[in-house]
Amino acid sequence: MYGGSGSRSGYSPHEHLFSRLAGIYPNLPRLRQDITSLLQTIQSLRPNVGVFGSGRNQVQLFYLYGTVPIVFSGATYNIPMTVYFDPPYPSVPPRCFVSPTAGMSIKPRHQHVDHNGMVYLPYLNTWSPYSSTLPELVTIIASTFSADPPVYSTGPPQQQQQQQQPQPQTIRPVNGPTATGGIGQPAASKVQPSGVVQNSSGSAVGNDRRQSAYAAKLRLQEVEDRTTEMIEKTREYNLARETAATAVKEAQVWLAGPKSTASTDSTNADEQESKLKSELGAQVLELVEEDCSLDEWLLGLDDALKSNSIDIEAYLREIRSTSRKQFEVRALRQKAVTQLQAAIIYKEEQEQRQRPSTTTAGPSGPTINSYPAQSTGYVMAYPAPRWG
Repeated sequence: MYGGSGSRSGYSPHEHLFSRLAGIYPNLPRLRQDITSLLQTIQSLRPNVGVFGSGRNQVQLFYLYGTVPIVFSGATYNIPMTVYFDPPYPSVPPRCFVSPTAGMSIKPRHQHVDHNGMVYLPYLNTWSPYSSTLPELVTIIASTFSADPPVYSTGPPQQQQQQQQPQPQTIRPVNGPTATGGIGQPAASKVQPSGVVQNSSGSAVGNDRRQSAYAAKLRLQEVEDRTTEMIEKTREYNLARETAATAVKEAQVWLAGPKSTASTDSTNADEQESKLKSELGAQVLELVEEDCSLDEWLLGLDDALKSNSIDIEAYLREIRSTSRKQFEVRALRQKAVTQLQAAIIYKEEQEQRQRPSTTTAGPSGPTINSYPAQSTGYVMAYPAPRWG
């Protein structure tokens, strides 16, 4: 029934329609190529562009309308259909509707078509932007409907046959999505689906399930991206935590070492300085622990969203609040670490100045042998002590 696919590079007889979609469809060249390829295999579908919705909810969509021929009981029948292409296409599959004309009705409890006319097929559920094609989709639709037609006649066949060929100029979009509704179908006097029920705002509700599934897919992708990012950040945070903990431990060991006993005043000053360092070290540890607890909270939020224990609005609100708190904790931790390191360096310089030096006579006179600086595990540079 259908021939091979292909497109003439750089040319489309419907270019005036595609020019209206610039800036709306990110992958417009792919849409143009796929539509051109499809229309070379089936001439009973016609392209059009419609504006759906009102106010801020308006959206401009490309769609096909017309008929798909099937063979049932040895006779050929034309099934009226409308196919919509959402802007993310081909990342998302087209939305296909059976659009019964006057004198037709959708078969109740059809296996692949709901009462609003939306078509459900395994091919659409497993749609791939890399391997799925429109000619193959239409072929599967025709084969499926040939085995089980989705509509039946309720009026004179002559009238039905005349109304199966809609004219382009009769197509007009209905009022589309409201703040909570989905995107409706284009409506026309000759192709208005009799099975589509409209809500009080005038938008079609037959595509709610597809729109909900698409929104859920976007949310799931966002969560997966967020989870991947959090895993990478968690590794970095763990490394920073281990580094900070090691630095604090070395500082505490150093502070627990022998104190200078040069004088009573010096001893009191050392005790005050040691107390200050201990307080800074304890503060760094507390901040590291708080940072880690915030990381665990973020991961817990991801798990809660995956298990549907929290909605997307509450999830994003908690993420923003926790990220802000985590930024403040890390800034304070960095400040405390900097002060602790400065105190350690100052202490080492003071001890260097208080250590006795020995002089030896050489060819050029007395020279000074100073003791090396005490190692604390840090890579630090500071001036050598000067002697008067």
